[in-house]
Amino acid sequence: MLKTLAVLGHPAVVAVLVAGGVLLVARRARSLRPGAFVLASVAGGELLHRIVGSLVGRPAPLGSLIQAPAFSFPSGHTVMVATLGGAVAFALSLRASTWAARVWMWTAAFALVLVVGMCSVYLAIAHPSDVLGGAALAGAWLAFCATGWRTWERLHRTRARERTGRGVSRL
Repeated sequence: MLKTLAVLGHPAVVAVLVAGGVLLVARRARSLRPGAFVLASVAGGELLHRIVGSLVGRPAPLGSLIQAPAFSFPSGHTVMVATLGGAVAFALSLRASTWAARVWMWTAAFALVLVVGMCSVYLAIAHPSDVLGGAALAGAWLAFCATGWRTWERLHRTRARERTGRGVSRL
């Protein structure tokens, strides 16, 4: 079972999960923009993971129970699952009608990251510090993406108000 859970961070599985996440978010929002946010967030997270991994170059632990990646810092499984789960939770929470629904979405994303991270350590795919580093990298990237989304959204609303003449003082 742990091997199955650890596979959630594998690139091929992540691609399928990203497609599902994009479709879920786009359908729920009735717009392609939140789906594009999820896709861009995950793609950027993967790019950051590869850059940081090649710069650090920390080898994977010895004695892995499954085939480990060449480099283990930051944990790619953790980065992918955290970026995908966080991006989907963020996009869905924008449309959530209750505070409890938002909390549930973020809790589910956090729990998934925790489980995949623990599986990576147990199966010796990554060191605990690799998992923490992957979660931190994904969290920082998601904060950047969410801030960008909120800023873009605010500017878009302001421009829409200016076009319609609402909220603009006229002399």
